[in-house]
Amino acid sequence: MESWFTFLARIVVIAFVAVVVSAVITPTATRLASSLSQSTDEPATVVARQAERPNVSSAFVSAIIGVAVFGICLAGSQLWQIQKLKRVERAIEALNGNISFSPDFSSAFLRHLYSKTTLDLSGTNLTDANFPDVFDLPRLRTLRISSTAVSDEVSPAIAKCRQLQSLDISDTNLSDHSVTWFSNLACLETLIATGSKITEDSVELFSQFPNLKKLEIN
Repeated sequence: MESWFTFLARIVVIAFVAVVVSAVITPTATRLASSLSQSTDEPATVVARQAERPNVSSAFVSAIIGVAVFGICLAGSQLWQIQKLKRVERAIEALNGNISFSPDFSSAFLRHLYSKTTLDLSGTNLTDANFPDVFDLPRLRTLRISSTAVSDEVSPAIAKCRQLQSLDISDTNLSDHSVTWFSNLACLETLIATGSKITEDSVELFSQFPNLKKLEIN
């Protein structure tokens, strides 16, 4: 899942943008409302309304604009997240891979936020060149890429999947160099690397994985 810190940070940024836009637009809207009122009101009424407007009209207009801008920015942000998820799904389908969600919500947005994801690309035509943006799957928990032509080039992308718990890279070209990248996977519990180029030389590095419970290497 996209971490709650990241999600809240994005909301704060959107709120800040809404406040800035509101601060820019509100004076113009207020002046427009004032000019319209002056064209129809008596002078004494205009003076009285101008005295009241900063407390009522300006605040009301500012609030409406702020809420509207916030809603638009939030909707745009979530639409962008959904499009990223759909792009990854299309890339996986093109490889004849399998992606599953638990639970599998009908809404792509809900899947993106709440579903634990399993991605199985074992035995596909996966290479370094067509490796999908798996780091755009924030709740990816299981990744299987065994019996594919990938190498150490994909390790940085895998390392971005910080919630990954199970990784199967057996019968691939990944080597000991990748283990350094995988050290970022603090949640990793299972690593299957038989048939890969990862050797016992990396055993000491594996001891630094805080949650690793199952390790299979050559």
